[in-house]
Amino acid sequence: MRITGYSFLSGLLTILAGPVLYVASIHWVLRVRQQWILKPPHLKSPPSRLCMGFSTLFSLPSLAIFFSYAWCTVVFTFFYSCLVNNLKPDSNLALLEPTKRAPHHGNERLWFLVFGNFCFAVLFALRDLVKDTNYAQWPKKTNVNFTDAVKNEIVECFSGPFWGDLAASATFTLAFTALYRTFRGVAWRWLVSYVSFSRPFVLNFAKTSRSSVSWSLGWYLFVSEIALLVILKPTLAVLDTYMTQPLNFASFTRKSPLNPEAYLLEAMKSQDPFYLDHTVMEIQRIVHAKKKRAIFFADPGKPSLTHELYRVMIIQLGRVYSTLTADGKPAKKEVPSAPVQPDMHTVTLKSGNIFKPPAKKSGIQSLVSTIVETTPRPTPAPIRDAAHVIHEKEVTLLKKAEKPVKEAEQWALGLPVIGPVLRWVKDVRGCYQNWAGNEWARRRVFNGVPEFDRFKRVVDILKTMTCASATEDQYGAVQVVLPATLEALVRVRWGAQTLQTKLLKEAPKVSDSASDGVREQIGKVTDVIDDGIRTIVDRFGTSLTSAFTFPPSVAAELTNICQG
Repeated sequence: MRITGYSFLSGLLTILAGPVLYVASIHWVLRVRQQWILKPPHLKSPPSRLCMGFSTLFSLPSLAIFFSYAWCTVVFTFFYSCLVNNLKPDSNLALLEPTKRAPHHGNERLWFLVFGNFCFAVLFALRDLVKDTNYAQWPKKTNVNFTDAVKNEIVECFSGPFWGDLAASATFTLAFTALYRTFRGVAWRWLVSYVSFSRPFVLNFAKTSRSSVSWSLGWYLFVSEIALLVILKPTLAVLDTYMTQPLNFASFTRKSPLNPEAYLLEAMKSQDPFYLDHTVMEIQRIVHAKKKRAIFFADPGKPSLTHELYRVMIIQLGRVYSTLTADGKPAKKEVPSAPVQPDMHTVTLKSGNIFKPPAKKSGIQSLVSTIVETTPRPTPAPIRDAAHVIHEKEVTLLKKAEKPVKEAEQWALGLPVIGPVLRWVKDVRGCYQNWAGNEWARRRVFNGVPEFDRFKRVVDILKTMTCASATEDQYGAVQVVLPATLEALVRVRWGAQTLQTKLLKEAPKVSDSASDGVREQIGKVTDVIDDGIRTIVDRFGTSLTSAFTFPPSVAAELTNICQG
């Protein structure tokens, strides 16, 4: 029995093959994306444009992305070709095209689709790596339920970006079809000549007269690409939404002897970054609700819930400060020395270096101390004039050397055929340099603040609780920890500025855009801190300086932030 050319058995097999297709292809993409969300990888960021591209393409996390996309696409292409060949036999997309001499000869039309979709998947994965879309996108609103969040993500998938993907897919299909038809003969002949065991399977591919790849086959390639996008994009969007959806902590606190607020503060001791992010998100949701944060202010215990909340949040700021000052490197754990057992039969004699005469400095040490500790003497005028003349001669020589190079470049750009190619290469090189500089800056700052969304939520929690304490704090618990809170924010800002100074020295080695990228990325960190400090200062006004005492450097920094 056949229904419009499609057998009932084929339809049943197609339905049964759906779960198999998912497990064999899409499941691997989701697994890799899940690992990127749970444990965001720290890609290497050497101060070199070439090394930046190499680390992006060949690091283990990147290779996992490429492999998962490629494997998913190859499996999907075989499934798609079998389905189309069954529905439309004249499409000639069978797995084999046997002959008398080669009964297991492959079908070039099928392999055209496989290679095309493989290249498309690799480019798609490369785009995700370049745009950093594999990392967790934490929701800005924590009061949206999962169903509405999924609907919003699916609608966004098929809005503007999808039409851009559609145009990119059409462009890729035309380019790949043209390139394949142009170079297929050369490529297959090389394979048959140098890979002898492939001859029984691809021998006819090397014959130009036996080519079965026409322009119409590009339509099947285009449809398979769109089908893959329609399947992958919503699936990945739903995964991201599911992984970053706020947890329901009621199911945890219900089984705990602690009250919900104390349970959250205890959960902040977790070493799992992903679980810690969800805990901070839940605390942020609570402190923005007046009735729920009143539980913190109403606790008279010692230590109170308010003190414990500020303590765990300041610890988070301390971790950010440590990674910023260490440039993302983990802090070295100090090994405590074994305690010395006192000997009761001896008497300890206390002595110090203050009783010893100062050691005489050698000539080199004296010279170094003079340079470091005293004001440097001005350079004599003859030496200064000679250096100026040498500098002018260097500039003149550089201009003379650059002039013929620029003239040759302008001449080459004006040629009818080579000119457009050179302009395209120049544009691509400029885009790559710009990307390398910005990506290098993002990675270096990411190493310093690996959990930027968590950092923003921590500052928002402290800001919200501090401002609310002006009218809601019954016991004045926040007033005790407010100076330490502002000092912690200022010190994190100093750490960010220290890292910026260090990165700006390395930025010229990468590209011209690296310096701007560093300022932009560090600016995101300092803007969060400045907003928190200004909001607190605006809420308390002049009473802040009259009621609290800060170290001079911290007070000066607070003044600069508020006046900036």
